[in-house]
Amino acid sequence: MPSAKPEEELGITAGNFAPPGDGPIKVIEVEDNGSKTKVWSTVPKGNIGNPNERFFYFDVDPMFLYDQVDAVELTVIYRLGPNADANSFGVNYDSYCPALKGLDQAFRGTKPQRVEQKDGWNVAVFQLPEPRFENRSNGFDFRLVATGDEIIVKCISLRISK
Repeated sequence: MPSAKPEEELGITAGNFAPPGDGPIKVIEVEDNGSKTKVWSTVPKGNIGNPNERFFYFDVDPMFLYDQVDAVELTVIYRLGPNADANSFGVNYDSYCPALKGLDQAFRGTKPQRVEQKDGWNVAVFQLPEPRFENRSNGFDFRLVATGDEIIVKCISLRISK
């Protein structure tokens, strides 16, 4: 099962576009149950597109989907900044869906999940039907999407859905 967190990427690699690129990120330390934990955080992307959008790109080891599968499940342990739109957290991913063409296939969207702002970490689980993961999403396989504030990611993992 591919997973990643800062300084430990096991089959999933975090992408980083230098500002003002589409998905700049940085590693920061946050308080987590009385100790410091390294996490990824998005930073404003500057003047490209909607400056309130935050994207966080990932690449998946090609051996994970060496053959076509019906669906994968993406789990994200995260926090959103206090000004994030509570209905904006989602995923765009590279898909082979025959009903979609071009960029709609390369950036197929999931239904956004409602985010409850709370202390501690949130867990989001996204179903990604018909994944392709051939680096057609700006050179990566998928990206996290939120509007209004930063995305802070502690850990991310993928598994083939049953």
